[in-house]
Amino acid sequence: MKLLLERFGSIPGHGTIGRMTGVDFECYTMERIWNNNAPGDSCVPRGTYQLEPHSTQAHPGVYALVNRDLGVSHYPESGIPRSAILIHSANFARELRGCIAPGSAISCSGELMVTNSVVTLARLKEILFNGENHTLEITWKTYE
Repeated sequence: MKLLLERFGSIPGHGTIGRMTGVDFECYTMERIWNNNAPGDSCVPRGTYQLEPHSTQAHPGVYALVNRDLGVSHYPESGIPRSAILIHSANFARELRGCIAPGSAISCSGELMVTNSVVTLARLKEILFNGENHTLEITWKTYE
């Protein structure tokens, strides 16, 4: 399946928000703001990534973004600045270390956030759990 993440807003101190869509799937996303691709402190560069299954104690059964040409690998590699960029549950950008959090809606109660992240991630995992090759294209939505 091909997923598309269109980022459409970034607020320093709050994060970057976007909309992720695919066949029979739609959600909002939260990421850190762009910080020159700094590991653990920046959203990832725009581009197309392979999604690979990833599982650790902290984040079991999620997906990692991989595109070595953009400097992102699944596991640490020599010469590749970023690794373990995951799609996992979180509500606020401050809870992320360069990863992407899905949610059902965007809210701002003093701090920008996505809501229902655990449920939204579970739905995404159900859709992706079919053994196919999955990709995620990340773009920046522009309004004219």
